Amino acid sequence: MIGFLPEIYTDELLYSWFARYYVRSGYSSYINAAEDLFERKTARPDVEFINVLNEDAKRIICSKYKIEELILKHTMFPAYGRFVNHKRRYDAFDNAINMKGDIHNLLAIPILNNGRERCIRYCPCCINEDREKYGETYWHRAHQILGVDICINHSCLLVDSNIRIHGKESPKLYAAEVVIDNSEIAHTNEVILELEINLSKYIITVFNEDINFDNQVRIGTFVDSRLEGTKYKSIRGEQRNIRMLYDDFIKFYQSLPNSIVKELWQIQKILNNDRLNLSEICQLAMFLNIEPEELVEMKLPETSQAERFDREVRRLHEEGMGYNKIGKLLNVSSQTVRRGCLDLVKDEKHETKKGKRKGAIDWELVDKQLLPRVKELARELYGNKEKPRRVTRYAICKIMNLPDKRFDVLPLCSKEIEKYSETQEEYWARLVIWAARKIMSEEKPLNWKQIRNLTNIKKENFEACKIFLDRYYDV
Repeated sequence: MIGFLPEIYTDELLYSWFARYYVRSGYSSYINAAEDLFERKTARPDVEFINVLNEDAKRIICSKYKIEELILKHTMFPAYGRFVNHKRRYDAFDNAINMKGDIHNLLAIPILNNGRERCIRYCPCCINEDREKYGETYWHRAHQILGVDICINHSCLLVDSNIRIHGKESPKLYAAEVVIDNSEIAHTNEVILELEINLSKYIITVFNEDINFDNQVRIGTFVDSRLEGTKYKSIRGEQRNIRMLYDDFIKFYQSLPNSIVKELWQIQKILNNDRLNLSEICQLAMFLNIEPEELVEMKLPETSQAERFDREVRRLHEEGMGYNKIGKLLNVSSQTVRRGCLDLVKDEKHETKKGKRKGAIDWELVDKQLLPRVKELARELYGNKEKPRRVTRYAICKIMNLPDKRFDVLPLCSKEIEKYSETQEEYWARLVIWAARKIMSEEKPLNWKQIRNLTNIKKENFEACKIFLDRYYDV
């Protein structure tokens, strides 16, 4: 039975944590430790995720840490689960926290790294710093991200250990402190390019950001929307110039010693939602000047490029300007201009017929009928005693089992939801105040660790929301 558990370090892999527990507990053999930890004592420890724990281990570990926090902050889930589709993201996370099935069947997890076997990696400078700070070192999670070959804290090349991630050797837990001795720590004098450092920082920033499990926007759709207004997309947004995009991309990254994206088809597959590799997506996004926060949020524009273009054409045409003149002004062919005008006329006729057809839905009546329920749900979400939630269209649609865009035609309901509109920082502040009250009501010590366990927010998020705390203190 587990006698004690060491504290888990920042950005430490769960595998590393279990390995340190194994070493410190003085087990005579690995199988004895595995018997105390895992449901199957013969299972090979999962370096990137977590093996199914036995009931005793699960109870002890979950009394110390939230399993959701361990999965999101101490496994490689953000590297493989962030950009998968909405349902698979939920299923994979549910699989991970409930330890059911094999998460490898839900997420695309590479076995090789550029044709080579993947090994646990480390930064020589981090090894020294860890030993000075903690008296021991550990396996860092960020060092295992495919496509990141340097430590961004020290601009130092990462080194492969002799511990294979997907090897077939006998099951064992290898603690970094035991595996890496001082004689193996060799500093490199190789010059690291600023571009490589910036790209690695970008990837790790995205990796560390919270995952919005409710966002249903696909990554290819989002990146494609950011091509609008650039030379890589036609004026109406109907065609992409992938060859030009690829050529400029390769030229931009030509100084990188190991570009993550090498082939045109990789970009094509990202845009078609068929390739979900974190580092490849980040490399393309950085080239397109998409900020990491924008990539994490993935918000689409309210109207498409084609809609904006067509309405501008229609406006100019209604002012008396001919197709040829509009084409010269917008630098497009008169045929493109004419098509834009015709498409708008068709859409308007379609909407008119649609509104007059027999049995058309009276959305105004539906809006009034749903309003009381929307008000009730909004109050419940906002003041939830278990844990307050943000009041959003998506959250209420999900509870009421409505289509995602239904509130677009329900102005009264939409206005009610907007009353609860708040920024992410304001929500964090509200959550912190709720947590503080809960902790004090249970007569527990009010400190950062207790607040973090209840809210699952990061220290930097807490700092960002401090200015709003007074707003909710007396609520």
